[in-house]
Amino acid sequence: MASRSNSLAAADWLLLVATLPTDDAAARMRVLRTLETLGVAVLRDGVYVLPGSAGNKSSLDSLANYVRRFGGMAHVLDAQTKDLEKTNEFYALFDRGAKYDELKRDIASLQAAFGVSDPRSIAAVLAKQRQTFDAISALDFFASPLKAETERLLQEMESKIQGLTYTDSRPTNTQGN
Repeated sequence: MASRSNSLAAADWLLLVATLPTDDAAARMRVLRTLETLGVAVLRDGVYVLPGSAGNKSSLDSLANYVRRFGGMAHVLDAQTKDLEKTNEFYALFDRGAKYDELKRDIASLQAAFGVSDPRSIAAVLAKQRQTFDAISALDFFASPLKAETERLLQEMESKIQGLTYTDSRPTNTQGN
């Protein structure tokens, strides 16, 4: 991930410090799934970080309340990195570049199926890749430069598939008129 400029030496973060409930395995799993859904980075066991924002604060506060209801301990803390090096370390925790690269490879690999597979089958796979892109984008807190590149590739492939699907679904004149 590219370094942030000196103007971003200080950055705001939210920390969730938690001991998850041990008596209720289902509640524990719900907490862990929610943490994953929120896109948290793990600093160490029981310490999770998100970029500081009102939406993230609200989400972590709700999760902390849930953890406490089920017998765990949870605190949401405001934090700030004070120097460029530490800020860049935290930004790197949220680098989605590898996920975009993997998705770009998957999208590009669909090109080999053109002319071999049914365009509707390719379109179904591409729709799942669009969902994957949307999920990655939702957690791309710092707008990776690969986001736009991946979206462009996805849109190009969607256009190609749409052209093939439209061509394959046009009615043909079988009566010789």
